[in-house]
Amino acid sequence: MARYRFLDEHRTQWSVKEMCRVLEVSRSGFYAWKNRAESARALETRRPDVAIERIYQTSKKRSSSSKITLSPAQFEQRSLQLAA
Repeated sequence: MARYRFLDEHRTQWSVKEMCRVLEVSRSGFYAWKNRAESARALETRRPDVAIERIYQTSKKRSSSSKITLSPAQFEQRSLQLAA
């Protein structure tokens, strides 16, 4: 949820209590969101992003999008290589 993400990102600038009041969300809802485990779908969505970032960093930030674009099989193989 965007409001909770905003709260989390700005906790050092403003108090959670005040931000919850202004954004009209409950503190208990925010803390429930914060302590909730990441969903399987969110993990699945984030997985290619992490692999692409690793490929980019490994290539000293020189890989173009055509080099980074992978088929699912190539993605799995590259992920296993990077994990080793």
